[in-house]
Amino acid sequence: MSSNDDHANNLAAALREAAASGDLARLMGPLRALVATHKDLINARDDKGQTALMKAAQSGSLDCVNALAMAGADLWADDKDGKGALKHALVSCHADCATYLMDMLQHSTPPE
Repeated sequence: MSSNDDHANNLAAALREAAASGDLARLMGPLRALVATHKDLINARDDKGQTALMKAAQSGSLDCVNALAMAGADLWADDKDGKGALKHALVSCHADCATYLMDMLQHSTPPE
């Protein structure tokens, strides 16, 4: 693995950590860097199969959920337990995130 790949993977891990903390300011640095260089890594998964969007929904940070969705995060992705971002928001009792994600899902097409 090249040092560029290591750097990109570190950014993806930092993105997930910031999303889990619900800290928008901390999220924006790695998000901007990944959008500019490795946009596919916005949807990188941890060992549980969770993406940054799932972690943001679980943390209840509507600002982080919105930033990730607007950057192209996969709204339809499920983790290893079959839970997507919407389910994480619902299980964690974050109605505002769940409502936002339901609206976004209604206006998007699931991948084939």
